[in-house]
Amino acid sequence: MSIVLKNISKKFGSFVALNNVSLKIQEGELMALLGPSGSGKTTLLRIIAGLDFPDSGTVAIHGKEVNRSNVSERNVGFVFQHYALFKHMTVFENVAFGLRVRPKATRPPEQAIRQRVMELLSLLHLAGFESRYPLQLSGGQRQRVALARSLAVEPTVLLLDEPFGALDAKVRRELRRWLRRLHEEIHITNIFVTHDQEEAMEVADRITVLNHGIIEQVGTPEEVYQTPANAFVYDFLGNYNELEGWRDDSGIVQLVESPQSMRVTLFARPHDMIVVKTPDQQQYLRATIIHINPTGSLIKLELERDDGTILQADVSKELMDTLQLQKSDQVFVRPKRTRVFE
Repeated sequence: MSIVLKNISKKFGSFVALNNVSLKIQEGELMALLGPSGSGKTTLLRIIAGLDFPDSGTVAIHGKEVNRSNVSERNVGFVFQHYALFKHMTVFENVAFGLRVRPKATRPPEQAIRQRVMELLSLLHLAGFESRYPLQLSGGQRQRVALARSLAVEPTVLLLDEPFGALDAKVRRELRRWLRRLHEEIHITNIFVTHDQEEAMEVADRITVLNHGIIEQVGTPEEVYQTPANAFVYDFLGNYNELEGWRDDSGIVQLVESPQSMRVTLFARPHDMIVVKTPDQQQYLRATIIHINPTGSLIKLELERDDGTILQADVSKELMDTLQLQKSDQVFVRPKRTRVFE
């Protein structure tokens, strides 16, 4: 089901949670709402679900305005960060709950409920856990039970509010991959809230970046990372270096001042920093290695310039070995790619 939000505004007292937000989510899309705390992402998700209502603006699901519809009428599934499972019920009963509480006229027969629940437990790799209670499960397993319970009622839209936020890093990575595969299998419209940039980049078809109740940018992971709309998006989507530069009348930006040039602020990602021991030109900045983090496919260097400015650079292990870089070494760095935001 497609979702269209038009001019959504919402206040809590004097706090503006959402300010004239408009957004279209395509049918079958996996959309991430990404932003810092207080940006409005969870409020927007709750308004789509019908758990909160906008002060102004409209919400339409599959072409039908639902502003006055309650949660049950919208046919959406909602997964909370802290699972919200019934501790006194088994896994089977938790997943079956939404089907069992339907009005008698629309309630499936018991055999159909059992078949639906067991199919979901198999799909979510929980077969054999149906008789266990939530406290007997790991955090990752509980989150999958919560997802199964939401999917049992066959929602047209699945909403997830920071679904992996309470889990440790390893389990989060596993569940991110699993959610992506699950979406490809069931292919319903998915919207999930996160403040984790890596999570959004890895899972979503598109990302909506929110800040102080407004949308800063909407685009694919590649679009928002490679062509950020402004300095906020650039900043929020990853580590960066801030450098002093000069731009001449022809628009060329350099690290050294030239006649008739104007001072500008340059932004460069750590992986876009070139590190050498002997510079072949003057457009390099001198720095000292103060920390080396060897984990991952890239070696992360923390560098300190003569004026105390800290820079970050990601280099390959091959370069580290070739240059024999060590802590306290003096090196020279320059960005191979920069961004300037007016």
